[in-house]
Amino acid sequence: MITEDELLKVGYLVKPHGVKGEVSARIEQDVFENETPYLVCDIEGIYVPFFMESFRYKGAESALIKFEGVNSEPAAKRFSGKTLFFPRKYLPAEYSEPLTWDDYIGYIVEDVHQGVLGNLVSVDDSTLNLLLTVATPQGEILIPGADDFFVDTDDEERKIILTLPDGLLDLN
Repeated sequence: MITEDELLKVGYLVKPHGVKGEVSARIEQDVFENETPYLVCDIEGIYVPFFMESFRYKGAESALIKFEGVNSEPAAKRFSGKTLFFPRKYLPAEYSEPLTWDDYIGYIVEDVHQGVLGNLVSVDDSTLNLLLTVATPQGEILIPGADDFFVDTDDEERKIILTLPDGLLDLN
């Protein structure tokens, strides 16, 4: 039985592509330069391996996958919306997972002009507009996560340094 700790989430299967059983996939982590004979899908809470006939990129974040035994559009349709996993045992030993916003929870948030604001308590990245929630002595504040605001991160001191526009904090 395959367990979650043996897997790396790499994306989602979106929908069938064509009529010969290919499935379009949204790829969030590019680990496919590493050879693997199979990928794993979460099917009703059970991690099921599916052997691949082919894998090809369709763009920077999408790919087309053909699984063995899946030879028609209706058969491919059952994969729509499924989470896609890569078996960790096929990753090189030196592979390190990219940081996610959850890794920064608890970091000190500092503005170059106003000093320490507080601690990062949550990040909403469910839309294109990233939103940071920072706990301050006066309560929680929301800060847009615009690329232009980020100056640096210091992992040793667990600090995020921002340069916020004048008046932004007054909106909270």
